[in-house]
Amino acid sequence: MGLGPWLQVPVIVLLALPVCAVVGYGLLWVVDRRALGFDTMANPEELRRQDQQLPKAKRKYPQSRVTQVMWVLIALVIVAAVIGAL
Repeated sequence: MGLGPWLQVPVIVLLALPVCAVVGYGLLWVVDRRALGFDTMANPEELRRQDQQLPKAKRKYPQSRVTQVMWVLIALVIVAAVIGAL
């Protein structure tokens, strides 16, 4: 005998919460390491100093790591919705 429909949603949310937290942290770590290399951290002051050393034409203004991970998570939600609709 399974759970009633009114208990399934809270149970799924409680089980999915730690998984989503780990996946979000993992994505943040991957984006941070991939963008900056394995030996540096995402320090805005250091990024600004490095950027100031470049000529104006080659300067880039890095997107926030949180914003990058947010877009990845939104893409994952859309993919999951499409797969769920099939």
